[in-house]
Amino acid sequence: ARGRPGPRPRAAAALAPTNAHLKRDPFDARVVVAGDPEASGLFDRVVPLSAPDAGATANRFVTELSSDSGKGPWWRRPMAFDEAATAVLLERADLA
Repeated sequence: ARGRPGPRPRAAAALAPTNAHLKRDPFDARVVVAGDPEASGLFDRVVPLSAPDAGATANRFVTELSSDSGKGPWWRRPMAFDEAATAVLLERADLA
């Protein structure tokens, strides 16, 4: 992934046109990351990563399967899933 120091919303928009930070006024992202298209991608549907009763509380996908602990502002940090965790995530999210 490539990071671009900012705030440079126009440059960021070219890399990540759907990033929510780009829609905020004022632009508030310190870094916008563009993933490697060979190593990352989007699912066809949304996979919840937070608990149903509290959006700031990470669910098991985050705390047990990802590279993140789920503590603090986990939703603002990059998160990775290794190959085994990705397989479990796809199966449990019924995306396999």
